Amino acid sequence: MSSLHCKYAYKQCSAPRAIKRNGNLHNLCAYHRQRANAVQKKHISKRSRMLMASPMSEQVIEDDELLANVLIELACAPEPIRFDTPNQVSPAIDSETLTLLLGLGA
Repeated sequence: MSSLHCKYAYKQCSAPRAIKRNGNLHNLCAYHRQRANAVQKKHISKRSRMLMASPMSEQVIEDDELLANVLIELACAPEPIRFDTPNQVSPAIDSETLTLLLGLGA
């Protein structure tokens, strides 16, 4: 079988391969491409219907709405308070004050 003939896998097809818009060859002839595209379209349609009809799709929608609300809240949240400022040196603490703060002297 020539490389110019259809490469349909289930049965030998002697029709010429279809030509792409860019001039290269498709793997299948026009007839088998049309059939393959119809089967693929039917599969996608069936899968979409199943996803939309399943109870999980409602849960996914609710989860997406919850996520969207959380993201909105985060976007509207005030700027966090910084406890350290850049280039600021902490004052030194003597050992007596440190002992008192840690409660070791009691």
